Amino acid sequence: MHRQLLIGKSSFVKRNILLKSFILRNGMFIFTQENQYKIRYMSEITKEQYEFALERIEELLPYVGNDVPMSDKHMIEMDIVSDIVCRYEKTHYPIAKPTLGEIIVDALETQGMTAKELARQLGISAPRISAFIHGKSEPSLKIARELCKVLHLTPAQVLGVE
Repeated sequence: MHRQLLIGKSSFVKRNILLKSFILRNGMFIFTQENQYKIRYMSEITKEQYEFALERIEELLPYVGNDVPMSDKHMIEMDIVSDIVCRYEKTHYPIAKPTLGEIIVDALETQGMTAKELARQLGISAPRISAFIHGKSEPSLKIARELCKVLHLTPAQVLGVE
C-alpha cells in the first residue's frame, strides 16, 4: 500500500478512505496512508501554504536529525513540508544556472588562486581568462579540459549542462 498525501480541498479528501491520519493547517490538508507515501497536489501551492510550511520546518527542526529514522512521524512531516517549500520556490524563486565566468570565479576562490595564476597554468594570457570570466569568449575544448583539471571542475560544469 502507498501512503498518499493529498493537499487540496476537503470535498476531494472526503472521498478518500483508508486514511490513517491527517494534519489540517492553514487550509492545507495533508493525508497519509500506510507504509510509503507519495505527494499529490490538488492545486498550486499558495503563498500562505508556503509560509506555513516554512514555519512548520522551524518547529520540526528540534525533532529531526541524522539519528532520526525516516519512518519517524516528524521526519515524514519534515519531508512533506520541505517538498512544499521546494516546489513553491522552484516556481516563484527560480535559481539561474551559473555562467562559466561565475563558475571560474567560484573555483578560483575555492582553490585560493588568481586569474593570473590560472592563465599561467593553462599556458594562455590573463586577458583571455578575463574574457572567459566576463562572457566575451569561450574556451576551446582543449582549454576547457585543462580548466576542469586545474580547477577541479566536472566537464558538465564547464559545458553548462549541470
